[in-house]
Amino acid sequence: MRRSRPLIFDLTLSYRSLGAQPDGILRSERCFARELMDRGDLAVTFCRYDRHLKTLVCVSRSDAEFIVGLKRRKVPGKARGFLKVVRDLGALFHSREEIRYRTMRWDLRRFARKWFGRGVLSPASISPDSVLVLAGMVFDTHDVDEILRFKQETGIAVFAVCYDVLPIVHPEYFQSRNVVQRFRRQTGFLVSWADRIASISRSVRADLQDFARTVDGASPDLTTLVLGFDIPKRTSQGRPAVAASLDTRGYVLCVGNINIRKNHALLYRVWRRLAAERADDLPVLVIAGRIGWRADDVVHAIRTDPAVEGRIVMIHDADDGALAWLYENCRFTVYPSFYEGWGLPVSESLAFARHCLTSSSSSMPEAAAGLAATLDPNDDDAWAAAIGELLDHPDRLAEIESEIRSTFRLRSWSEASTELIEQALTTERSARPIASRQAAP
Repeated sequence: MRRSRPLIFDLTLSYRSLGAQPDGILRSERCFARELMDRGDLAVTFCRYDRHLKTLVCVSRSDAEFIVGLKRRKVPGKARGFLKVVRDLGALFHSREEIRYRTMRWDLRRFARKWFGRGVLSPASISPDSVLVLAGMVFDTHDVDEILRFKQETGIAVFAVCYDVLPIVHPEYFQSRNVVQRFRRQTGFLVSWADRIASISRSVRADLQDFARTVDGASPDLTTLVLGFDIPKRTSQGRPAVAASLDTRGYVLCVGNINIRKNHALLYRVWRRLAAERADDLPVLVIAGRIGWRADDVVHAIRTDPAVEGRIVMIHDADDGALAWLYENCRFTVYPSFYEGWGLPVSESLAFARHCLTSSSSSMPEAAAGLAATLDPNDDDAWAAAIGELLDHPDRLAEIESEIRSTFRLRSWSEASTELIEQALTTERSARPIASRQAAP
């Protein structure tokens, strides 16, 4: 294998998300980049897509380290004074948290122009043996037509990571048809001209393969690349403030932002039912996650229904330290999502040796690794029965936890990055014609 083959790693999502709380895709791009920075045996160039110049531009090693959070930079003193005035004025109209977040993003983007040079990646400066690695969210950050043009001009190969195809397989979860249509178009281009696409689960790979069959001329080289996992760590020995009212091993935990896809409505119905059947013998259900899109109905029901008052607790601002405590001290976890690219809360639960009841759909059986129970996300009866069984047989739950401790092995980002590098370095430019390909409607 040609270890010296040049890699061009795209940091566009990380650059555009400066100051943002990382989600799964953003965290993955940053973790892959950090691992690449530790590999002295590789020739790696970092870049980002510039929407104004409509091309890829270079990012220095120092700037790349800042973008992925390995370095900190200070805003100049005069600017800090000005921004303080902006914050103070803004606080009159916005919540403190909102204005803090907005001005942080403004701080970083304002001075990014000075920090980051605009050295365009020209075809003359790039070896045709190079591989462009797209490990972020190309759908919302790049003009794929321009990336295609860049590929044709330079002769390089393109290796991309696909995290899910949710707008394609479940368009009903999106209120905007434009989002769905744009995603289909962008993904259609990707399966047409990317030389290799690595999906983060076998389920996503199968969905992407099904979609590729609808795109004229597309026959992508599809592989699977399971991500690494950063498990939340305790930041202090004490109980976090958000868990002040919870009894140790006295609650069931569900981690994940509240939205229609995560299927919290099932948990509400099941807990309402169990509350009537089991009276005081029902532990509290703790839902740890921010309120997301199309969650108003279930959130309103949980907050106003007297049948679940005090039996379902929502925590919207748990940091990693608080999440670690919640995992460590729960009885078991539940995760009835309809669709996931992987299902990180399932892996997190197993990493903390906590049994998980999760969905039998999409990729969650893969995340379960044979150690978590999988149930139909539409079957309230099955979920109520499984939860009741665990509550009635604590000895069996202890046996399951013991098996998890002795069997489950967490995948590291170093392992995932090594596999990404192997797949990228062996990606060859396809000889298939590009110009005649058309994206799916």
